[in-house]
Amino acid sequence: MTAATAKAAHGGQRSGAGRPIGAASIRSSAAQKARIALDALAQVAADDQAPAEARVHAAQALLEAARAPAKEA
Repeated sequence: MTAATAKAAHGGQRSGAGRPIGAASIRSSAAQKARIALDALAQVAADDQAPAEARVHAAQALLEAARAPAKEA
């Protein structure tokens, strides 16, 4: 096995390899949906007409999200 063959056996350039096209837009879309979900939780937590159990669960979810470490891109 030559050095060139050994390198190819361990990866190297291949058709279809690498980050898929649109991966950044998927990440952006997920971040937008997360913001929408957090806004919805905040609305439930602040809604005086919502059942107390729903308000508590929404508040707990918001606190957990606030404590979660941010993932780096």
